[in-house]
Amino acid sequence: YSGLTLRVIALLIAGGMPIFDSVCHAFTTTGTGGFSTKQASIEFYNSSYIEYVTAIFMTISGMNFTILLLFVNRKFKKFFGDTELKWYLISVAFFTLFIAAGLYHTSSMGVEEAFRNSFFQVASLHTSTGFATADYMTWGPVLWGSLSILMVIGACAGSTSGGLKCIRMVVLTKVARNEFKRIIHPNAILPVRVNKQVIPQSILTSILAFIFVYLTIIIVSSLIMMAMGIGFLE
Repeated sequence: YSGLTLRVIALLIAGGMPIFDSVCHAFTTTGTGGFSTKQASIEFYNSSYIEYVTAIFMTISGMNFTILLLFVNRKFKKFFGDTELKWYLISVAFFTLFIAAGLYHTSSMGVEEAFRNSFFQVASLHTSTGFATADYMTWGPVLWGSLSILMVIGACAGSTSGGLKCIRMVVLTKVARNEFKRIIHPNAILPVRVNKQVIPQSILTSILAFIFVYLTIIIVSSLIMMAMGIGFLE
């Protein structure tokens, strides 16, 4: 954690950000807190280099820190073989390319600018960091809708990000797949495996209960705020 923070500080300073700002932004990048010393957040610096550095380290900070230790110890096979990490990286890559393509075709942005804006917002919202370089609410419903989905899902367990966490989505997907298989094969024994380990039924139940309560709170809270006069999109 300290190593990541020091690297962010050094890279931001190299990009022309003042030392004090670099330290503050490094702390809130690695900690996925998103607090900035500037009202305009990262957009204030108008630097593609700073945006890429911040986006990359937000993505790294959204990983499970225990899994990152495997990378540090050069256990690359176990690192890249982790189910949750693969889900997370595929999610970041897919939504970055999808949103970048949408921006390129619906705005005046070039390829690089569309990719950079997409990657930054995906990293920021997927990890619940909250840094901003653009007003993504002007990008069109399907694009900011995709970002909202990422915000709910969140990044990996074992990180400081919020959301449901990718590992729960992995388990939920496997449970749903098994239920469809059970329709065809009612007597089949279909254990849920993550990283080749069978997940006990008690943990499956707690995960499903957590997701249900999480989504219920979102829905009820939204209805309460709508009753107070706040618009649906807000």
